Amino acid sequence: MAAEGEAAKKEEEAEAKPKSPYALLVELEGAAVHARQAEYEALRSVLKDQKLEVPKSLFIRHCLNARPSAYVPALLDALGGKKQEVDDLVKEVKSGVTMYLSSPEATLNPIAEHLLAEAHKRHMEVALLTGEKESVAKSLVGRWGGDHGRIKVFTYEPGSRPFPRADVWLKMAKSIARTPRQCIALAGSSYSAKTALSAGMPCIALADEFTAFQDFGGTDTVLDADTEFDAAELLEVIAPVKPFI
Repeated sequence: MAAEGEAAKKEEEAEAKPKSPYALLVELEGAAVHARQAEYEALRSVLKDQKLEVPKSLFIRHCLNARPSAYVPALLDALGGKKQEVDDLVKEVKSGVTMYLSSPEATLNPIAEHLLAEAHKRHMEVALLTGEKESVAKSLVGRWGGDHGRIKVFTYEPGSRPFPRADVWLKMAKSIARTPRQCIALAGSSYSAKTALSAGMPCIALADEFTAFQDFGGTDTVLDADTEFDAAELLEVIAPVKPFI
């Protein structure tokens, strides 16, 4: 009986905690951390054996929102590299990104950190979208500490097409029992922003040196390292505490 009473008490306490109807869905590799830079450095490193230099412009043209197995052949063709080594190159690039995400260097992007902190204050559900293994992502979140411990991780298989697709954003929303309009996507490229918008979600875009030139039309705002913004004010506009009726 005591155990049942304790369980009932915990349920009451959980129900009594404030809970926002909104959620913040964050693209891990594209927005939360600088995994794109880590991927570029890993690619440059593994291609040195072929005496190939990868210009940033080619990385932007071939590699954004694609997995190594999809872009390496086209990149080698553009660079005049040896195509028979594709499988090994793919493994090494993927390993490099995983090593980065497993290292202390994978700190939160300061812009994302401000938004996540404000989302936690507003009792919003926060979830990370990643093409990495769940164990790697959860270990990373664990190292961030604090309120980030309650962040949920949603993994998906990138496949051969550009990612993340609209259906992935929708599945993520469904997994946390939210409608698309209740979810704010934090996206790191024009492609991921457009697929989030196609899924019916408000979207905040985080641009970096690889994506600053892209068209982010339709998003609620675009933020980069030089942008001064108030996270509380921004989320209040997109996800007001007192929703319009």
